[in-house]
Amino acid sequence: MSSVFVITEVNNIAPAETLNIFPNPASTELSVSFERTTPARIQLHILDITGRETSFILEKRIEAGNQVIKMPLNLPNGIYIVDLRCDGNNIRSRLVIQK
Repeated sequence: MSSVFVITEVNNIAPAETLNIFPNPASTELSVSFERTTPARIQLHILDITGRETSFILEKRIEAGNQVIKMPLNLPNGIYIVDLRCDGNNIRSRLVIQK
């Protein structure tokens, strides 16, 4: 005997998000772009390769839509992680600093 389930409604599912960073490798400035389908409070951090926070960039409420955050960089050469925190989730992307 098999059962058939019909999904009639889906609520509160966060959209899949991609964190784009450019240029990468970067030297003195960085742009971070992503898209939200709903408004949210975000935090943006840069972590070193061990996961330790090296820079707190911003915390703010954003509206739905495409977002681009531009920032100056003052980090030594190395590999870092750009960490976007939103709605209890972390979206991360690798960043290379090369001067």
